[in-house]
Amino acid sequence: MRRSEPVPVGVQRTPTDVEGHDGPLAEFSALRQEIQELIKAQQQLLSLQLTVSATIFGFAISRSGMRACC
Repeated sequence: MRRSEPVPVGVQRTPTDVEGHDGPLAEFSALRQEIQELIKAQQQLLSLQLTVSATIFGFAISRSGMRACC
């Protein structure tokens, strides 16, 4: 569809129907993918940190000779 053509009732234009949106949509998709990858990396790092902390804490409390206070 061209911009000059009327849109039939009940039909919505998709971004690919409108000229000039391919560039911004591609940029948006690339940025969104990059953000999702960063979030995934942060979640993996947090999981690793929690696992290591829990392992160290579990090892520390399992030793009978070690006491936290007095």
